[in-house]
Amino acid sequence: MSYDYNISREEREFFLSSMKNASVNQTLNALHICAPLTPEVIFLLTCGILMVVLNSLLVVIFIFHRELRSPFSVYLIALSIANVLCSGRSFCNAIQEVCPHFLYHPVLCDLRLYVGWCLSGLPENVHLLIAVNRIWAVALPISYRNHHSIKLAIVLSAAAFVYVQVLTIPSVAINAWYYRPPLDKYGCFVNTFRMPVWYEISIILIFEFPVVFVLFTWIYLMVRLHRSAKRAAMRKGLSQMSEQMGAIRQNKFNGSFAVFSFLTIGAVVCWLPYETMYVVWGFRNRTESERKLPLNLLAVYTLQQVLDPVLIVLTSKPLRLCVRRIVGCRT
Repeated sequence: MSYDYNISREEREFFLSSMKNASVNQTLNALHICAPLTPEVIFLLTCGILMVVLNSLLVVIFIFHRELRSPFSVYLIALSIANVLCSGRSFCNAIQEVCPHFLYHPVLCDLRLYVGWCLSGLPENVHLLIAVNRIWAVALPISYRNHHSIKLAIVLSAAAFVYVQVLTIPSVAINAWYYRPPLDKYGCFVNTFRMPVWYEISIILIFEFPVVFVLFTWIYLMVRLHRSAKRAAMRKGLSQMSEQMGAIRQNKFNGSFAVFSFLTIGAVVCWLPYETMYVVWGFRNRTESERKLPLNLLAVYTLQQVLDPVLIVLTSKPLRLCVRRIVGCRT
């Protein structure tokens, strides 16, 4: 339910300013009439459908082909599940843009906020988990081989999911109980004006930090592998250096490191611009920044969850062979 609490003048101005910057015509909104579909909204809906289909297919492939199962594949399954759950954000944002009055019901508004805040951070943190896994494998290879297992990977993946929920669910619940203004006047959103500290901490920990950590992890691993290649070549002699370096470079683009590399590139290209603007804009205004940011940035942000399963298949030779057998191609 919405509480008509004593809204301050400053808070009301922030709400109204956010609504004025929304892409949906306010007259249509007041009359409960849906706005026409825009190319951005169509793109969001298409990405949402592709997210569900492609990531679900990848999970099914891992489940029914035992030869693909490994501790590292558990993280890829977790990423696909996170992307499927996150697909609801695309549909909710499309509804928010076209027919926002559908979200005037408190239950539907709570569902939209849960999907938008509590589920949308899952893919970033699974990417973070994959980065930590790669650091462990490269920095402590003996420990990694002795202790890393499928059971441990499942526990770590579940912990990442719980971590995001613990940081986000309390604030969404508090918003619904105490801080949500009337839905028919201001729309459905998290009242971050009343919870600025939580807003800043959650945005940094759940969204910004994982992407930055993944990027620096990739740089660290590239430097580490390059130095290892040079040391190995020096031990074998200068005459074999070029051959050794070529073999190391070839290994870089096969297996788990190749998957991690392409996932990192996709995350940086698709996520970093949107999240940087989100933080800068959000810290300036302390209102829900997503209502002010351009919709095309959100569309690019959403594209990463579609690219994840495609990049995983393209960079993993066993997966490529498996997909070829499924579609009936010659291996």
